[in-house]
Amino acid sequence: MDIFQLTYFLTQACLGEITQNFRKIYLTVSGKVIKSHFFLVDRDDEEIEQIYFEILSIFEMLIDDTESYIDYEIHSEIMIGRDKELIKDDLNTIICVFSRKEV
Repeated sequence: MDIFQLTYFLTQACLGEITQNFRKIYLTVSGKVIKSHFFLVDRDDEEIEQIYFEILSIFEMLIDDTESYIDYEIHSEIMIGRDKELIKDDLNTIICVFSRKEV
């Protein structure tokens, strides 16, 4: 598994889709599971739809076209609220793909 390639794939999928409502985007890899974590400030059904139907569909397409990820499962999670954070318990690899500067 190539961490840089996964980061590139998700970054490409996010181009033109990130708004002011996005706080953070992480990728985690645990065993044969790749999971994307999207953190939004407020609930916006249109943005949630964009995550599922634009960002994640492109991300999964890029992964599916790469033979080295055939055995991997792809999952996603969307968290709403300024106080939400990634729980870093038994995750093997954590990659921050996007983080908005918060003052």
